[in-house]
Amino acid sequence: MERDTNEVRELMAEGDRMLGRAWEHSPSSKAGVTTANVELAEYYYTQAAQAYLVGAVEYQRGRAVADDGSALTDTDDLVRSLEGHLRTEADGAVRTAERVGRDSAHSGVEHARVLAEELRDRFAHTEPELFGGATDVGIERTSQPSRSR
Repeated sequence: MERDTNEVRELMAEGDRMLGRAWEHSPSSKAGVTTANVELAEYYYTQAAQAYLVGAVEYQRGRAVADDGSALTDTDDLVRSLEGHLRTEADGAVRTAERVGRDSAHSGVEHARVLAEELRDRFAHTEPELFGGATDVGIERTSQPSRSR
């Protein structure tokens, strides 16, 4: 049976939209950044990461739900729900985000940024059909994290 990926692609597109909004507020995208910019950027990066994770879980399992029937919303729970290559890539994205987030002046927003960008990049590389075959969001990143796999 062929999987219907339309809903999953919409979740990934929503992640891309949230990522674009986060880049608009990102501390590294402009001078004179305010606390509000940092908070908005962190919020949008977090929403983007969640959309990518929920989309990946739904791609593999049908719905991102816990054993008790409630919706999965915790990043760790979503990552644990994944299997195979997507799980490996999600684990790698989390490790990279934790490492980069510790070493930054804006650790919360940097952790959220790296997690969202890494999830997007890794999932698009591993399962390009989740993004309609598109592997690039078409927006310039605010910075490039160092990647080690």
